Amino acid sequence: MSSFDDSVFFRVQCKYCISWSNERNFRFWREKFQKIHISFFFLCYIFVHFMKTSVRQIESNVSFAYHEKNSRFIGLAFPIYSEKEAQNMWNAVRKKYYKADHFPYAYIIGVEKEIQKSSDDGEPSGTAGKPILNVLLSKDLTYTMVVVVRYFGGIKLGTSGLKNAFKTTTQFTLESANVVQRIVTMKMELFVPYQKVHVFYSFQQQKNFLILEQDYQSLESKFVIAIPISFLDELKSFFSLHNFFFIEKEIYLW
Repeated sequence: MSSFDDSVFFRVQCKYCISWSNERNFRFWREKFQKIHISFFFLCYIFVHFMKTSVRQIESNVSFAYHEKNSRFIGLAFPIYSEKEAQNMWNAVRKKYYKADHFPYAYIIGVEKEIQKSSDDGEPSGTAGKPILNVLLSKDLTYTMVVVVRYFGGIKLGTSGLKNAFKTTTQFTLESANVVQRIVTMKMELFVPYQKVHVFYSFQQQKNFLILEQDYQSLESKFVIAIPISFLDELKSFFSLHNFFFIEKEIYLW
């Protein structure tokens, strides 16, 4: 790790009115800044090099009907990409099955399953949402939502009966789905000078990353691309070498 430019510390001195006249104090604060610097770049390294390169997700919407002691359970599973989309899906299910009694759900979003939410929607606490979520976790799924619609049949199932019914419905629903392995990519905006567009296309054919959008202009062309996390650093180095301006946008599943 290269040492810091001393002028940086004197600019900090002026901003915070810290006295650096004492050499011991100078060395102390210099070491503090170096530790912060090292920690920051270590975290960046961890993020890029240890993030999952692929995730499991259901390919398309599926449903499954299950009956238990006159109660009818309809499991509905959807691929989703945001919490807003999950809320819209739940509202659409409630509207379609408006005569049903309860609509518990669970969903997981994120490459590392950062977002995990569930709701019992009026069923006894812990009997519906949590069992649905546990099945999603056991199948190692993400970017996936399950809603279980329940029509009460007049016979109470009890706490254990409800847990088992929601768990079983979710299991059968997801077993009827086609699960796919999605490649984790970084969605980027890339600006390429007109005279170097051929260089970009040649490199894209070598690496076979996705071009999602393209817009040709007189001086430069704009591309929206999706680059696999596994070789993100290599491509960023290539873009910088050829003076391609790029902006990292968001995680995108391929």
